[in-house]
Amino acid sequence: MQEFEKRHPKECLYYSVEDFLLKKSIAQTAKFLLLDGFDEYRNSNTGKSKSAIVKELAMILSDFAQREIAVVIACREMDWCGNRDEDALCNFVNAPVKVYTVDPLNYEQKWLCVF
Repeated sequence: MQEFEKRHPKECLYYSVEDFLLKKSIAQTAKFLLLDGFDEYRNSNTGKSKSAIVKELAMILSDFAQREIAVVIACREMDWCGNRDEDALCNFVNAPVKVYTVDPLNYEQKWLCVF
């Protein structure tokens, strides 16, 4: 995600979820918002419930859906709460939410990454 931001600095912004929740705004020129570490933030000692964190993020993101900014939230699959997280995002963002999984790299793909 950081590499994508480097290649598209005017259109793309990258934040950790924690930093984004502190900032709560982005440049008007952004077309893509990449949020990393959703699982780390949710599992950290914030004192907030997992559902409260999803709702907090979704309420802030609802403004971006109206501005037609594409948002990507990265989270480890084991820390994603399935339909509960997806429904919470849909309900608060009032925009379609799509969930994707990334399969592990095979041997050849790993080898290509090394060189």
